This record gives sequence, C-alpha cells and structure tokens, in this order.
Amino acid sequence: MENFKEEAVLVENAVNALLTTAMEFAKLMKVNPYVPLIAASDFLNCFGDTLCGWYHLWMALEASQGLAKADNDREKMFYTG
Repeated sequence: MENFKEEAVLVENAVNALLTTAMEFAKLMKVNPYVPLIAASDFLNCFGDTLCGWYHLWMALEASQGLAKADNDREKMFYTG
C-alpha cells in the first residue's frame, strides 16, 4: 500500500474537491439555481475522472496484493499486466 501513497493523496484531494463543490452548488441553488446547472456538465466530468482514478487505485492495490501471493509465472504475468 505504501507504493501508491502519492496516488491515494491525489484521489483523496479530488474527492474532497467534489464534496466542496457539491456543497457550494447546494448553497447556490438557493440563491441562483442557474449557476450550478450551467456547471453541471463540468462537475459530472470531474466526478467521472475522480471515479476512474479511484478505480485505478483500487485495481493497482488488488494487483499488488495478488502479485505478492502469486506462486507461479502465469499468475505473476497476470498481475503485472
């Protein structure tokens, strides 16, 4: 897990930015509902990128754990691929 510490920080920062933006959108909806609607597409793109980053991090962690447990070359090739 230590191998992916920097990547985990990036994903955590992205998640925190999404949460902050969502809370700001909720505040803006009470004042001017058009601003969050105008930015909704960009917000969803950022959400998708963050989710992909989280999935990649998850897959990398699973692969590194599987590689550590691999006992033959075929499994090692699978996890390094």
